[in-house]
Amino acid sequence: MDSPTPARAVATGHAYEYTELECPDTLTCTLEYPKGFLVNYFGGQTTGMDFGSIVFYGTKATLEISRAALALYEEAGRFLYNPKIQRWRPDPKLYVESEHEGTSDNLRNWLDSIRSRKPPNCNIRAGVEAGFAAHLANAALRSGRKASWDEARREIILV
Repeated sequence: MDSPTPARAVATGHAYEYTELECPDTLTCTLEYPKGFLVNYFGGQTTGMDFGSIVFYGTKATLEISRAALALYEEAGRFLYNPKIQRWRPDPKLYVESEHEGTSDNLRNWLDSIRSRKPPNCNIRAGVEAGFAAHLANAALRSGRKASWDEARREIILV
């Protein structure tokens, strides 16, 4: 989307099932980006998503990524149940199944990059930008207020 950092965030959440946890098990967050679009995140530990899926609903397509596979659907937005094929999802335009769960491979690559001082396989900038979005969302969640990024002061402002 060529807009690396969100300008504002609002978030709400609560630990409904896992009450002993500090973090919520159910969370909703909206990130507003300076280039004129919103990213809405919702999820939690109790939703029972397949294989830890994350789903990106775009205006032209839908992308679902999990530890098991990647699927690209030409339909935008939420899927409706199709009684003809008895499925919630249409046939994907692109489907790539994982050969194995890659968490240990990713950790090994990260540790190897520290030892060798070579760049890791992933894009470091993308990781920084994702982390920044999470920090802004966490500030909004913990304060119960809107969190805005002040670029000139390089700090989060709670409104």
